[in-house]
Amino acid sequence: RYKDSIGVFDTTICRALRFDLKLTRKLLIKRARESVPRERREYAGRLTPFYSGPDQLVFIDETSKVGRSVLRRYGWAARNTPARATLSFRRGKCVSVLAAMDVQSFFTWGDIEDTFTRASFHDVFKSKILPYLNPWPLPRSIVVMDKAKIHMYKELQDMIHETGALLFFPPPYSPDLNPIEVGLSLLKRWNQRHGYVVFHENPLAVLRVAMYYCTRQKEEVGEHLNDHYLLITLHCIVHCRLLRIYLLKLSKCRVVRERRVGLQACVTAM
Repeated sequence: RYKDSIGVFDTTICRALRFDLKLTRKLLIKRARESVPRERREYAGRLTPFYSGPDQLVFIDETSKVGRSVLRRYGWAARNTPARATLSFRRGKCVSVLAAMDVQSFFTWGDIEDTFTRASFHDVFKSKILPYLNPWPLPRSIVVMDKAKIHMYKELQDMIHETGALLFFPPPYSPDLNPIEVGLSLLKRWNQRHGYVVFHENPLAVLRVAMYYCTRQKEEVGEHLNDHYLLITLHCIVHCRLLRIYLLKLSKCRVVRERRVGLQACVTAM
């Protein structure tokens, strides 16, 4: 339509993109190029036989925060005037939180000062998360967490299996299959918006308040949970289609066999 136009204004191009082609400028959803589709399908294949509903899933991860991580990136100022704020650039204390999330939101967490080690991770997991796990196939009976080094040890796996729950590790470079990452991003956003002034004074208290308020923000987390359910659902659909094709072929073979038997009976009777 516009290939012969000369000197087209930017506003005309924008109108053509928005109203004629129905295109809008959106925030990119980034997917890792290193992610292997085969590994994602294998993960769905392992999970599908045990999966009967989203209420079974429990997503677990940890995050660490320091003073610099809660500094705001934007502010209001008069036009043609830079927005300046006098803030401490010190790293400050490091606090970490280990959280568990189900289909609704965060339902339990534990926090410590400094970063998690395998020993501290084990203690917090045992005291804060393990009591909420149920035997499969009850709700909160399938644990999903990434393959971080502090997660990969036999004692943790045995501890989860003793409750009757199941443990699954998503494939590498697949954060979309662990929706708790979205919840932790909400935690960072809340800290930047509300806690950046007093975080240096009492970071652990600010982190606990942030976790409390993030449990109420269920809509955005729920949208990203769909990616995880969609992968499993698509895998089930493929299996159902293959099963349907197999049954259709089986029924056709049965009809042909019955016809042959009928013809043989007619010939014998004659």
